[in-house]
Amino acid sequence: FDPVVGTEERSGFRLDRVRRLPVAVAVAPGAAPGLRLAPGSIEIGGVEVAKGRPLISRPFANGPAQVLIFDSVDPQNADLAIVTDAQGNKYRISLAEVRVWIENTGVKPGEQVTALPCGTEVQDKKSGKTYIVIRVNPDGTVMCSQQSNSGRINAQSIPYKQLRVLSFSLDENVTPAPIGPSLRRVLAAGDQVVVLSGGRLQEGWTIRRNPRTNQLEAYNAVTRLTAPIDPNTVFHPGDFSEKVPALEGKPETVFLRRKFEYLNTPGRLPLSNRSFQRLFPPDGDFSQQNVGNCYLLAALHSLRQSPHFEVLVRSAITPISQDLEVPDPANRGRTKVERFTVGFDVRIPLGDPNGRVVRVNYDDLEGGQQTVNNLYLAVEGPVGFQILEAAYTLALHGRDREGQINRKASRGGQSEEALLELIGQQAGLVSRIGGSDDVLLSDQGGRTTQQVTEFFDNYSPDKYLATASSLPGDTDTRTYTARDAAGNRVQIFRKHAYSIESIDRNAKTVTVVNPHDTSAPMVFTYDGFMKAFRVVKIVEINHRQILR
Repeated sequence: FDPVVGTEERSGFRLDRVRRLPVAVAVAPGAAPGLRLAPGSIEIGGVEVAKGRPLISRPFANGPAQVLIFDSVDPQNADLAIVTDAQGNKYRISLAEVRVWIENTGVKPGEQVTALPCGTEVQDKKSGKTYIVIRVNPDGTVMCSQQSNSGRINAQSIPYKQLRVLSFSLDENVTPAPIGPSLRRVLAAGDQVVVLSGGRLQEGWTIRRNPRTNQLEAYNAVTRLTAPIDPNTVFHPGDFSEKVPALEGKPETVFLRRKFEYLNTPGRLPLSNRSFQRLFPPDGDFSQQNVGNCYLLAALHSLRQSPHFEVLVRSAITPISQDLEVPDPANRGRTKVERFTVGFDVRIPLGDPNGRVVRVNYDDLEGGQQTVNNLYLAVEGPVGFQILEAAYTLALHGRDREGQINRKASRGGQSEEALLELIGQQAGLVSRIGGSDDVLLSDQGGRTTQQVTEFFDNYSPDKYLATASSLPGDTDTRTYTARDAAGNRVQIFRKHAYSIESIDRNAKTVTVVNPHDTSAPMVFTYDGFMKAFRVVKIVEINHRQILR
């Protein structure tokens, strides 16, 4: 720049005729002045970091610091870097919680770190002076810098054992930081996530591409709500624990951490994920047979919509195997021994280590209970629901004199009571909206309709399990007419329990399922629902008690 305005130069030049002009300096975001960065590179601690450069995360309480490979800056947040671990998993991490890896320390990416990264604050034990680590020298000494009072930078090499780490500890002899690194998985379409909303973590969300904008977003298939991908509110289930300090210690947080540990630790649960998918296929619908247990099947279908269903079931069902002698097709006339699953031990309540264990054999699922006048049949559908129906009936009613499951005794009941038997009496809080025996919700007054609307608008599948009951009648084969959201007439069975499958808050609609056939859901407007049913039965999950 030219500091002089005008052309006149002479002795005694007046200061008010000289001024500084603005200086344009190209500096990459966060870069030290004067540091020229290549495209795609960033600056950390005064060092250029390009794609493929190793970084070190700060240590955390449950393990050593991690070596991570820099990939790029998060396009949605310039304060986050996208990195890859030794197993090839991609994560997001705060730039404030990584340092540049010093490659000549002899520790390779993925190994436990005991070296010092660039930028670590250390103290010379001999002199008591404080320094910042610049690099580790080949001879094992550490090059450290110190800024003097005059602003001059002094650098010197100090033996490694003579240094005491003051911050960003990677020394195995120093207590690691209590708060872990902000390591977050890079989310992709199809990932299951938890969303921080209303001061609590909500499950049941999935990453998808918006059909109109093609941008990634979080989507809840039950409530039909969407949320933008914000690293401060949308988390992979294993990444939220240290990111939201205000939630630390809350029952929902403790439960989610335990649940994630159970589901992601091989062998931790008696029923494998593969067996769970086989017993409870995602598209597995079921149909009530001639046992009057609609209350139980509505409860099971409601529980199936909960994001807690998998961990509860997998923690409660243990396959029972037995060696059996079978014909050997490779050796005609001979037999061989093979191992088969012959039944299941089921613990009721689900997820309760102190629950009652009942044995369900395959023979219990194939036939029914033969009485003098009737053959009471098991629910038709996936084996998993047959197992749960049989286990619940065994736990409450046992077997008859012929050793058959006493399905006859299970006729008639309340869906909210069945839910408490399934998850535990202390694991849920029961409430009802409406309930007059012969009056629909729409005719029970403004207070009742307001309560129903408020519940629907605040419904979350990880917090509530809900069913609905129809008008009474002398049998459950009589019907009355209601109208669905499209204005079509639908038949509602009297003296019958229905499952609330999902609620679309935006469209103000409720999807209801009849246990007679769960593959044929009915969609009602809020108002149409209240003109079809007389009571909503709600079980609010107690996260302190569930999955104890």
